Amino acid sequence: MPESELPSPAPSNSEAVLSPCTGVCEIDPRGFCFGCERTGSEIGAWGSIDNGERLRLMLHVLPRRAAFRSEQREAAERANGLRLHRGSF
Repeated sequence: MPESELPSPAPSNSEAVLSPCTGVCEIDPRGFCFGCERTGSEIGAWGSIDNGERLRLMLHVLPRRAAFRSEQREAAERANGLRLHRGSF
């Protein structure tokens, strides 16, 4: 079974899921933090949501948001590179 299909270990009831905060706390125009990809509401609720929801966010939602941001950045860089390249002729 590929590693991506393995079930994630669930924390015990006494183990809190750590915060994904990276210390880069700035919300982008879409409403997501540049550092951790959480919304302001998710950041505010982090201390009161249960471990299952924290894990769901950290394992499934936040990585998708980060991948989307990366794809957008790469597309913008390609577009800027093409414009710069075309302008140099």
